[in-house]
Amino acid sequence: MCRGLAAIGTTGVLAREDGHMISRGSMLDAILEGLGDGVFIIDRNFQILEANSYARQIHGIEGEELKGCHCYEVSHGFDEPCWITAPLHHRCPVLEAMETGSVSRAVHIHNDGHGGVKYVELIAFPVKSPDGEVDKVVEIIRDITEQKLMEERIARVERLETIGTLAGGIAHDLNNILTPIMGNAEMAMMELGSSHPVRARLEAIFSAARRAATLIEHILAFSGRHRIETREVALNEVVENLMPFLKGVLPSSGAIELEFRPGQGLPSISADLAQLEEVLINLVVNARDAILRKGDGGAITIETSMVSLYDEKCYTCGFQMRGDHVRMSVTDDGEGMSDHVKARIFEPFFTTKEIGKGTGLGLAAVTGIVHQHLGHITCDSVPGDGTTFSIYFPAG
Repeated sequence: MCRGLAAIGTTGVLAREDGHMISRGSMLDAILEGLGDGVFIIDRNFQILEANSYARQIHGIEGEELKGCHCYEVSHGFDEPCWITAPLHHRCPVLEAMETGSVSRAVHIHNDGHGGVKYVELIAFPVKSPDGEVDKVVEIIRDITEQKLMEERIARVERLETIGTLAGGIAHDLNNILTPIMGNAEMAMMELGSSHPVRARLEAIFSAARRAATLIEHILAFSGRHRIETREVALNEVVENLMPFLKGVLPSSGAIELEFRPGQGLPSISADLAQLEEVLINLVVNARDAILRKGDGGAITIETSMVSLYDEKCYTCGFQMRGDHVRMSVTDDGEGMSDHVKARIFEPFFTTKEIGKGTGLGLAAVTGIVHQHLGHITCDSVPGDGTTFSIYFPAG
């Protein structure tokens, strides 16, 4: 027997060399609490016999409330076992461990007790009675939410890159087709008098082609193929000069207020002035539309500042942002967005607007422009409370 620790009788008590007594139950409790994962001990009726503090934390339940509950009630909010209620592809590792007597694994989505969900990896270990039957299962619950969200973010970035490559190639070809159409229509209008019966039709052709060219510009911006000409610009000056135009895109009724809060002592940034203005216009127009959909007026605030970032993640590319950046944020108190909508807003052709009232390319173009400037984007939004888009440009 190991020196310093000895079993005494069959009382389930251990004696240490220093004379202190330790109950076997206390030792097991200490082991359960010391694990970095959640632990359920579940009987054949799928009732929770024991749960460590981390398991309670994952599911947002305090104290002893888990004991006696069915595991499917706590994890999924079901009134019946999950293999009955859940979709056909759902696997219950606890059931499999009981039926097969072998270790079973699965990845599930569990309730977090606060209206949200967590991704968890489950490992179910069967515990057999002296007669060889499985009478309990020890379920290890590992929170992998951050890992899954990162995988989804990477997949989204890869999907956008693929779409961008395809869209950029198509847009380039369409641009080559549109150029002679617009050129010939314009030359024909110059040759015809203003009263010529054909001129109105030529003007309609030219106007439609110009709208198509604008869409192509957005697609090229999203795909990163738009040619940019950068120079050192003062961000505060750019915003200030654009304010009269931005106020012009708001309702003339004055139902939406626009405010600019310039940061002090900002360094210049390297940017294409026209593209920078397009980013700001797109963000303000989106803020305007969000407020109008809410229906009771509101306010838009543009703010610039100098920030030092440490491991903050870009919403669109998932990269970590570090160091000094010049930030430009556009905040509205409009309708806000759900997490589902927020996850897709930078995808090309995705729009929440009515058919015919939005192309779904505005924020996609913003993404492409910002990334071409080696910048990053974050988005914070609460349904009913508004949205903040923040653009970060490398300082200096």
